[in-house]
Amino acid sequence: MTNSASAPLPASVLEALARYDTADDLQCDGDVRAGASPDRLTRQKPLVCPFPDLPPIVGYARTVTIRSVVASGLPAAEQQKRRTAYYEYVGTGHGPRISVIQDIDGP
Repeated sequence: MTNSASAPLPASVLEALARYDTADDLQCDGDVRAGASPDRLTRQKPLVCPFPDLPPIVGYARTVTIRSVVASGLPAAEQQKRRTAYYEYVGTGHGPRISVIQDIDGP
């Protein structure tokens, strides 16, 4: 797990980014930083918004990949250790924090 942001963005920058109304307008592969070059902004498909009626949000992504089709094969204690480490990771860093989960099993 990484923590690449050394300082939070000013609230004014987060508020400006929140003016975009869809992920089609702006989504970054990685960290969005003030002054990021537009050619670094990409869209990864499929992107699913579970609550499309809610207003836009802007925050710091706490990312993870998951898979459920294939059993992990790890002992239960190791699985629990990894889960706990992820929860701790989500709870750290600058906020607001947004969980971004990629299901690597496919569509």
